[in-house]
Amino acid sequence: MCGVAGVLLGDPKAATAAVDLYESLFYLQHRGQDAAGISVCYGGRVYQCKANGMAQRVFSHIADGNALIENLPGWCGIAHLRYPTAGTSSA
Repeated sequence: MCGVAGVLLGDPKAATAAVDLYESLFYLQHRGQDAAGISVCYGGRVYQCKANGMAQRVFSHIADGNALIENLPGWCGIAHLRYPTAGTSSA
């Protein structure tokens, strides 16, 4: 099982997609607890953050309002949670 979420904000100048994706992953956490990642697009560039562990731990800086959220500007993006059924645990 895995969890996947996507977001597309109506304004290409908006930069809060990562926050919406984080909130979505919080509610999907039961779908995967081994790894999590968020990728967002802004100004023709892709920004990402991914790591092994539960979403709350991986993105704790986002929840605290720390600088990590500033490193993930975007108006559209996708996020995932991983629960491996085969292979190794890796983001």
